[in-house]
Amino acid sequence: MHIFQLAFLSLIRKPTKGIVIFSVLFMIFSLIFTGIIIQNTITASKDYTRKALGGNVEMKIDFAKAMQDIQGASGETRTEIENQMVLPENMAKVLSEDAAVSKTHIERTLYTSSDSLQSAVSNDGGSFGISLASPVGGGTSLFLLASNQNIPLDFDKQLKLEDGSFRTDEDREKDTVLISSEFAAKNNLRVGDNVAVKLFPEGEPVSFEIIGLFSGAPNHMVDQFYISEASVERHAPEQLKNISRVVWQLKDPFDIPDFLASYSVQMPSEYIYLDASTEQYNQLTKPLDVMSTVFDLLMVVIFIAGAMISIAIVTLFVRDRQFEIGLLLANGESKVRILSQFSVEIFFVAVFAFVGAFALSLLSSDLVASWIAANQLVESTQPSQGMFFINDMISGPQLTMSQVAESFKVSIDGDTLLALAVASLGLILAAISAPLSVILSYKPRKSLQN
Repeated sequence: MHIFQLAFLSLIRKPTKGIVIFSVLFMIFSLIFTGIIIQNTITASKDYTRKALGGNVEMKIDFAKAMQDIQGASGETRTEIENQMVLPENMAKVLSEDAAVSKTHIERTLYTSSDSLQSAVSNDGGSFGISLASPVGGGTSLFLLASNQNIPLDFDKQLKLEDGSFRTDEDREKDTVLISSEFAAKNNLRVGDNVAVKLFPEGEPVSFEIIGLFSGAPNHMVDQFYISEASVERHAPEQLKNISRVVWQLKDPFDIPDFLASYSVQMPSEYIYLDASTEQYNQLTKPLDVMSTVFDLLMVVIFIAGAMISIAIVTLFVRDRQFEIGLLLANGESKVRILSQFSVEIFFVAVFAFVGAFALSLLSSDLVASWIAANQLVESTQPSQGMFFINDMISGPQLTMSQVAESFKVSIDGDTLLALAVASLGLILAAISAPLSVILSYKPRKSLQN
């Protein structure tokens, strides 16, 4: 307790010393705290992006690479490449056994037609006034998607069940179908009705019970039906080879990097790869990564410069108190006790500097975050390049840069407070190290003479 009293009285008697140290620590703390809070905000925004994109990992075919290799290839080589452009079901089942996987979606695409049903695709100039399914055998083209799950994957993001219900395990022996509300209205159908559909052009029509109507499909996809894999197994087993999509839903989106690292090298072909919205995630987080690197460098420079300035200033103040230190040493005070007093003085000042800097950092961080969101996290006007496939059109964009910008708000949690405390302690220890080396070198008589 005596040490605290002496430290407090010393600061009161010589307030200039405390004010100078406070100003230096306040400035350094404010800059470092702002950097740490922004860094935590960047991390939180990247976490939001990863969660928003979901924990889905999809096995895809690299059509661009395959088409490039096919050009100029001989007939035999061309056939070999085409044979490799098939999604392997056995690989889908192997990866589904991973503990990180909660559900595996295997979907098969079937194209057929009907003479009795009318297309619901609108030709009013909206998005894609055509049906995706190629006309097969005349009549209205239909696009059938057979899923091994009771709730097809598209209902996780885009489609919404408006009426009826999804399939259940008890419906496995039944032939059931989900159709769009637009298609139902066009053909005067409702839940409970039966609709006859061929599973392949030369086959016999299969009667499906309509168990649900959905909304949310883009205009070009309102003619698609969702049926069960079990129906295909019963009526057209040869169509089971037409796998169009394999998606693993992970329990935790943050398991995606490890999952990709473990299984990407196990793909059976150079044209098969795993994707977890990787390109979109990288595009959305690239500005955040650049800013994170800049803030890392700035904080290192600020911390080193701040530590050197703190050491220099505290050392000067300690040297100015040689006579006081000499008297204390001559009166039998130990160097450890004297060092403790100086340390407590710096600690007192640092506490006030910490509180003030923390309050200022909240304001400055909020201003910086608002500027970053308004000026750096903006939508690109550059048109997308490359090929564009059915699955991409069904799923649609899952996240925009505007949504990432909206999530970019000052975030402070336990880790942030811990980082602030560690940074503060590091600076305090750096400042205390100066008087430590000076005091330990002093001799009572020499200090009094000086």
